[in-house]
Amino acid sequence: MDKHEFKEWLLYHTSIFRSLGTWIAELPPNPPDGMASRSDTTDFWCRILRDASLEDAKAATERLAAGLEPEPRSRDSIPGCVARIARQIARDRAPPQLALTRPIDGEATVRCAQCEDLGMIYCWSAFSMQAVIDGTFGTRRRADGVIVHNQHVYGASVPCTCEAGDPWAKKRRGLRFDPKKWKPVLPYRMDERKEQEAFVEFVDGAYEEWLGTRETAISTESDF
Repeated sequence: MDKHEFKEWLLYHTSIFRSLGTWIAELPPNPPDGMASRSDTTDFWCRILRDASLEDAKAATERLAAGLEPEPRSRDSIPGCVARIARQIARDRAPPQLALTRPIDGEATVRCAQCEDLGMIYCWSAFSMQAVIDGTFGTRRRADGVIVHNQHVYGASVPCTCEAGDPWAKKRRGLRFDPKKWKPVLPYRMDERKEQEAFVEFVDGAYEEWLGTRETAISTESDF
């Protein structure tokens, strides 16, 4: 994304999240020493999003607005959060990359059957797992009688245990996929009741195993 595309994305994002637009507009153009100016802030955000396409960044904004991704913890983490979601959108759209290793029956094979050499496995998010534990996940009836649908239905990419997952694991403090702690899911099936029920059942059985990685998983997920 170049500067012109970034400006287009920022206008789109702030048209949805209006309070953010107000905050940016109120940043001083010439602040005292030690404070960031409006241009310093937006230039930094532009650098963070430089590898994202305009299309994917806008799609990331829409996912945040729809509640399909965890909210950024602060304004400072917004560009990193959008960049992470945009990367996942790009990976989901790309066809599996086959490693040209030993052919079987004339077909190229992959080194890792878990991630198909992508280095990442798409799973239910740590935030969703915590929501299951807290009793706030999925479709439920609130105390006031209102039925809430698909609450805290999030996905996240977890680094695989293979060589392709090594660089991703470094970014998440050594976190790796473990079938006892993470449940893979196809993004387009996350809203299905059967998938959500299976996930809740999984969390009930994986709770003790998952506690050991809970802090690392949640603290690194929104910035990944």
